[in-house]
Amino acid sequence: ELLHLVSRIAEPDSVSGVMASAYAATSGLRLREFGDGVLVFQPVSWEVHILNPAAAAVLQACQDGPRSAESVAELLGQLIDESDVKALRLQSADLLVELEQLGLLQRA
Repeated sequence: ELLHLVSRIAEPDSVSGVMASAYAATSGLRLREFGDGVLVFQPVSWEVHILNPAAAAVLQACQDGPRSAESVAELLGQLIDESDVKALRLQSADLLVELEQLGLLQRA
């Protein structure tokens, strides 16, 4: 599976709500390459997370400035070569929710 997810969004309305938002990386995060992924340190909480390449690319894109959920879906589509739009939107929404729950992203 592309993404290790803490939770799944079960309701289509929830996916729509996530996809209608924009996201920015939480300030102060420190990122370091780690194998194929990225190690993320949150200095405020002292938590450390290891992200796979797709999740790392999304977080790094959101560090450059707020990104719409649709642009995140487009980025993921390029990274994983996914052509099924519905599946891609669900994967994107799941990833955004997980990164938000971990405190790595916030809605902008």
